[in-house]
Amino acid sequence: YHAAVEAVLAQHDKEAPGTPALVVFQTDGAPDAKTPATQALTDAAAKHPNVHFSFVAFGDPENKAFDYLRKLKTPNTSHFLAGETPKELTDKELYEGVLAAWRP
Repeated sequence: YHAAVEAVLAQHDKEAPGTPALVVFQTDGAPDAKTPATQALTDAAAKHPNVHFSFVAFGDPENKAFDYLRKLKTPNTSHFLAGETPKELTDKELYEGVLAAWRP
């Protein structure tokens, strides 16, 4: 996760520093390296408070791999467990899940 977070923030700083941004981060599990991921997101919250990371998780919502997202408590993140059959979600369900915690 941390490499992606850092790349997004570098791009945001280059193109639109200070403007609100929503990053839809698709995942199928926990990061390979949890400590660097948490540090990158904590740093992002402090240095880029207008950038929000909405994690969309695909797979079994009960999967322990998603505990990382459930326990993540940085103010710039949220998560939506799209489930094993995300194509069955309505547009409204998807957008409400992704946008539930983000308002610019």
